[in-house]
Amino acid sequence: MFLKGYWPLRTWRVYWLGRGNESPLRQPTEVENGLWVGGVPLPRRWRQLQLAGVSRVITLLGEAAPAPWLGSAESVLWLPVHDNHPPTMDQLRVGCAFLDAGRNGGPATLISCGAGIGRAATLYLAWRIATTGEPLERALVTLRRQRPIADPTRRQMESLRQWEAERPDLGQLSEQGRLLP
Repeated sequence: MFLKGYWPLRTWRVYWLGRGNESPLRQPTEVENGLWVGGVPLPRRWRQLQLAGVSRVITLLGEAAPAPWLGSAESVLWLPVHDNHPPTMDQLRVGCAFLDAGRNGGPATLISCGAGIGRAATLYLAWRIATTGEPLERALVTLRRQRPIADPTRRQMESLRQWEAERPDLGQLSEQGRLLP
């Protein structure tokens, strides 16, 4: 009950983050068929993504809970990661499993964070490395062709190098984390 009074403040914070993502460079990008990378979408942008077939969302936003308007998604996975930090290995495993499950004949998925520059790009790159075996540097070049603003931090790149060295098998991963109704 105590936190209910903070709902407008939380919504304002998420809305404020989303406003910065309306510039052409920061709008969500379809990096592969049915797979989008971007920052927090505003309600109007979310409706446009839904019209494009997106109904699954992974949000790595650590600054606030997922945007309330994402409640219309088929499923939302929240893996909270603070800005400029890498997801943990467990978060990468869970996120990749969620992505992979959606890719097998499922609807399109949006991977989002505050701006769609570091955390969301990091999860996408981890999934690409795990599913294609592509080296990190080549995967990053491929991503930047589609989303030039993608720029994982040094710590995120170190985490991806560790991920690449471990070469996880997505077949052994299970969907966990915070699945929101």
